[in-house]
Amino acid sequence: MKQIIFLVLALFFGLSSLVLAHDDSHDKPVTAFQNGYIGLGVGADVTGSSWNSNSLTYGVGGIGDVFGGYRFDKNLALQVEAQNFIVEGTYTNQIISQYNLRGLVEVKYTFDSPIAQPYLLAGGGVVYSDLNLTNSYNVSVNVDALGGLGVEFPVNPGTYAFVEGKYNFILSSGSSLQDIPITAGIWTAF
Repeated sequence: MKQIIFLVLALFFGLSSLVLAHDDSHDKPVTAFQNGYIGLGVGADVTGSSWNSNSLTYGVGGIGDVFGGYRFDKNLALQVEAQNFIVEGTYTNQIISQYNLRGLVEVKYTFDSPIAQPYLLAGGGVVYSDLNLTNSYNVSVNVDALGGLGVEFPVNPGTYAFVEGKYNFILSSGSSLQDIPITAGIWTAF
């Protein structure tokens, strides 16, 4: 687990240093629209009330995103995302942990604005969940639907910093769970 966190942080700070390095290309006009993009983000995931009961209580979890996409034009894009979500809680006075790995496909619509560009997300996918109770594991794969919104800020031509929030709706057998990941990160076109 520590290796995964280290890798995500190393990628984040590595991309950040590349973006913030001096680049004379912003003095030159951009002549071609770049359709592909990749990015990553980190943040917190707030579990909804559906995660908690009289005997089960979760806190705020940590989250990491890696994504890539294709922009059809400056407004409309299709992206795929791998999202890693970890949360701890208590179950009848025992410490428990839950690990979720989501694979998502999302449609992204970005609104035109000169400084900060707001955007909307909608999509779905699957979520692999591993609930670790004391000396027992409960593994499941469920359907996930989401909607979200965010805002991105140009850092350099083709590179953007972003902040976003999503509402995830997990349909598990016999119940549904909701959570709200809030992430910040960076993406760059290629």
